[in-house]
Amino acid sequence: AGTSLGEPVGSLYTRLSGTSMAAPHVAGAAALLAEEHPDWTAGTLKSTLVGTAAATPGTVFDRGGGRLDLATAVPDRLAAAPASLSYGLIAYPQAALPPVVRQVTLRNTGDTPLTVTVAASLRTPDGHAAPAGMLTASPGRITVPPAGQVDVTVTLAVAMSGAGAFSGEVTATVDGGPAFRVPVGVVKESTMHVLRLHALDRDGGSLVETLVTVINLGDVRASPPDPVFLRDGEGTVRVPPGFYAISSAIPTLGEGGPGPDSLIGPADLVITSVAIATIAEQPVDRDMDVVLDARAAQPISVQVQGVATVPTDLHVFLAVRDKAGNSFVLGYDTSAQDVVDGKLFVQPTTAVKHGELEVSSKWRLDTVGEGATPTYDLLLAGPAFPASLRYVLDDRAIGRLASIVDTYRSAGTQTGYREARHVFTELNPVSVAVLHTVPQATPVKRIEYLSADPDQSWFQCATLTVADAGIGDFCQAPAPYRRSAQVDHAWLRAPLRTTVAAFRTTAALQIGMNDLAEDGPQGGSIA
Repeated sequence: AGTSLGEPVGSLYTRLSGTSMAAPHVAGAAALLAEEHPDWTAGTLKSTLVGTAAATPGTVFDRGGGRLDLATAVPDRLAAAPASLSYGLIAYPQAALPPVVRQVTLRNTGDTPLTVTVAASLRTPDGHAAPAGMLTASPGRITVPPAGQVDVTVTLAVAMSGAGAFSGEVTATVDGGPAFRVPVGVVKESTMHVLRLHALDRDGGSLVETLVTVINLGDVRASPPDPVFLRDGEGTVRVPPGFYAISSAIPTLGEGGPGPDSLIGPADLVITSVAIATIAEQPVDRDMDVVLDARAAQPISVQVQGVATVPTDLHVFLAVRDKAGNSFVLGYDTSAQDVVDGKLFVQPTTAVKHGELEVSSKWRLDTVGEGATPTYDLLLAGPAFPASLRYVLDDRAIGRLASIVDTYRSAGTQTGYREARHVFTELNPVSVAVLHTVPQATPVKRIEYLSADPDQSWFQCATLTVADAGIGDFCQAPAPYRRSAQVDHAWLRAPLRTTVAAFRTTAALQIGMNDLAEDGPQGGSIA
């Protein structure tokens, strides 16, 4: 009584489910059974506990052999080897595969003959009886002599229709006694197609080593768990039928340099350019070849009309959400310097018809020239990359940007700031940004522009230092900005104070405190 663990079922007991609870019960039962039968091997102990367990609802994959029934296990009867029977994963296609044969040995642990009826049954993944003959046991009627054993052949007809996790058992019923059960499991892989992936660089060559991400638009969970590695521009992956977004950063190798930051080619070659190639929606209904061609990519850049700027940070994202609400985000750690050098390319795409896909590029632009202070944080997001990726913000687009007058205060002495601005959208909850040093001496005011859209929630984080020693990290709460909004914001607003946040669970009230936090909407603490 009074416990918060599990579901209380009386004043002395609570109900819990899981291996942490089952393991000590099974260990204790094995100890008692070994005390009763000191000559039994570990295999016999295990087989007897599994085979005499009481059946419970569910499949062998979630309930195993059932619930322990030690009273039934104690008398000398039958044991089996193995204690359970697994046919493992049967890869697709199965139509032409021959039956798979396994053997179960039934052993009589007593001193009198046992006449046994043997049967096998299998259930489909949805719990219905599998087709007759899919799992059979032979012979169906045997006599096991005292301290002897008899082999039973169990045959799985894998070519029969159906896919998924099949669950069943081989049942040995002693005349006039209880049934002994050997759990059986097999997973038949569903329809899978082979994607032969190919990559071509900007010169049309196939000397490419890269990773390709394959995302199932209809069911993110059905996507390959890892990117596909391409060597010499080729790689394969097996996927279920569906519609897929396929994307890769394809390097082009050449002599000379310097190339982009990451070098992966032979020692005498460098990466002269990188192209993000994406097929937004590839239908897959058979084995097929898919080509990612870097030559289809276009140069990417952003220009603010009438203002001299230089990109200092850039990240490219693909965000997918399927109909069930499962999501996946692919982020490319691109280099702003590659934009300056004309070495980064992005392939235009089309909008998808299955699931949701958002493609985006997130920028930080700094103005250039003596005394220039404004910065531009921009998220260019939509259902597709446009045919031209040379973005130009004209006067109308500039007028829609939110304008923030950001004041960087000092903590009684010269204070250093490194700051970065992040952004979330409904489809993309992932943001990456490089910390930038505020170059002016504090205190200083700086105008910061950012793209404003109801679907974009921006927040800024700052790291503060005094005499090169860190004194605190602060972050604003994410929030959207209205178009053309003008906002005042300041760091190190006085007074400094203690802040408290509290939340509760079913069992506890938890309280967290910041020793010193600044006044204002952002959270954070000072060491």
